[in-house]
Amino acid sequence: MKIGAFLFGGVEMTDAGAGLPKPMDRRYDTAACWDATLKYIDAAVAGDHLGFDSFWTTEHHFQYEGYEVIPNGILISTWIAAKTQNIRLGAMFNVVPQWNPLRLAEDFATMHNLSGGRGILSVGRGTVPRELLHLNSDHISIGSADNPHQVKTTHVIASGSKKRWKLCACRSTGRASRSPASTSNCRRRASPTAAPQ
Repeated sequence: MKIGAFLFGGVEMTDAGAGLPKPMDRRYDTAACWDATLKYIDAAVAGDHLGFDSFWTTEHHFQYEGYEVIPNGILISTWIAAKTQNIRLGAMFNVVPQWNPLRLAEDFATMHNLSGGRGILSVGRGTVPRELLHLNSDHISIGSADNPHQVKTTHVIASGSKKRWKLCACRSTGRASRSPASTSNCRRRASPTAAPQ
């Protein structure tokens, strides 16, 4: 049996539960969000020491209410990889409408290679309007099936990321993205050339 940990990466709330304040009325500063991020990293390191198979991050932006304060699961996972030995690292989810597909593939491949092949790629459409509206060029609103344009765009971006991850030819011209012709360092390898310290 394999056991993984999925934590939301939120600020510790002393007033959580029924009643006031309403969830969307909370406001936390940068220090509180950064403290939550450090505790999140510590939890991943503890999971590695305890023998957990995987640790899953979230990707959320502009979360001043203190919920899910990790804006880049791939970047955080790269740092976690440098502090751990065995635990596999993934995100629930990399929200594809917020990424250029080439950037998603390259960033994930970099984390995967630096971690010695411990990356797990997971993608989704997203659900939070204030994130998606500002982090994609089409200003697509939310991750619901009633927005056919977003569903189609997500499929195109996810397909492009998967193709680049597998082939890494790094050359395409498509509806959702354009990337240069090159044979960059995005080829995946089984392990890094030098293990992170």
